[in-house]
Amino acid sequence: MSRSLTDMLSKGSLGTSLAMGISQLLPNQIGYFVANLISTVLSRRMNSPLVKAVMGNQWVIHEGNISRKDLLYKVRMVYHYQSRSLFETYRYMDRPDRIGDLVTFSPKLDEVLKTQLSSSRGLLLLLPHLCGFDLGGFALARRFKFLTLSYPNPPSGYQRQNEIRRKHGMDVLPLSFSALRTARELLEQGGTVLTGLDRPNPESGYSPRFFGRAAALPVAHIRLALKTNAAVRAIAMLEGPNKSYVIEVSDKIPMEPRADAHQEIIENAERVLKEAEKFILINPDRWVMFYPVWPEVEKQIPYFNQGALQ
Repeated sequence: MSRSLTDMLSKGSLGTSLAMGISQLLPNQIGYFVANLISTVLSRRMNSPLVKAVMGNQWVIHEGNISRKDLLYKVRMVYHYQSRSLFETYRYMDRPDRIGDLVTFSPKLDEVLKTQLSSSRGLLLLLPHLCGFDLGGFALARRFKFLTLSYPNPPSGYQRQNEIRRKHGMDVLPLSFSALRTARELLEQGGTVLTGLDRPNPESGYSPRFFGRAAALPVAHIRLALKTNAAVRAIAMLEGPNKSYVIEVSDKIPMEPRADAHQEIIENAERVLKEAEKFILINPDRWVMFYPVWPEVEKQIPYFNQGALQ
């Protein structure tokens, strides 16, 4: 296991197929045991860029006020929850009844979706990467039509994941000028678009503050909202009872115009990110972001490179 499971899934369709095969063939008890074993082994690989990314991200969201022991435990738990949710996603993706048992909607989200069905105003749902987000997408697609804007220029592993999403009812387009045009037209017609908001994008050109620090994050969704007057809400997968998931949604997040175009993007992006922060802090161990949102922090953590996970 020279690469992390997440790395395999993101860079190769073989890794995705392997994870699917393991998840679908093993009995539940053994499957969860194997997922936990894999997560434990991989989270100890302190030289892995993914482990370092999780470590840095967790250090920031805990405001740097965390011991080395506790930080490494957080890394282990992020891997644990990600492995568990991947196992459940691939095991139950062809069993909508089981997904319905695992994933429920909050009363607030139920009301938002019900209202949207008769609304002429578009709805933009913005998602932090809390574990189980694909399960949540499958559950949403069973009862609601929406377009998902996914990672641009996807490698083979992501292409395979997008194929799985489409097979299970999700309309998915990798982010591009063409996809943004499609999303804009849909929002103007009163449709719904879902996309992530917390995966770093060094090419963004914007660095809104996220957990109090500037971060190069995507802002295309902010432009979409401003151009279409769509209603904007954050949406997240949270921990439910008995190891289940609950999809929660924020209040409407107002988009406020500014005379300065750059400042307009920054301020509205930060307004959305504040809502994402609230969701992440409810279940910080479930924020499965394996890319360094704040790459500079590696040099700021005094114990960052001190040996392997104990």
